[in-house]
Amino acid sequence: AFGIKYNINIKRAHLKRPLWELLATLLHEMTHSWQYLYGNPSKSWFHNKEFQMKLLEFGVVTDTKGCHHGLEDRRGQR
Repeated sequence: AFGIKYNINIKRAHLKRPLWELLATLLHEMTHSWQYLYGNPSKSWFHNKEFQMKLLEFGVVTDTKGCHHGLEDRRGQR
């Protein structure tokens, strides 16, 4: 609506979730933007290995459906 090329909308209801979930969701959406600009987006609805590995760099464990399964610290522990 404002002519912004890339934007992320978060529904108000999601703001009531725990902070880590909200930040993980924001990072998830930012990773879609990164992959669109610099990576190789999946041709299907699923999240490919590149997407999963990029999120894991920031400690967010996700599956091919994009569901977050928790956080992982730098030592590889959940």
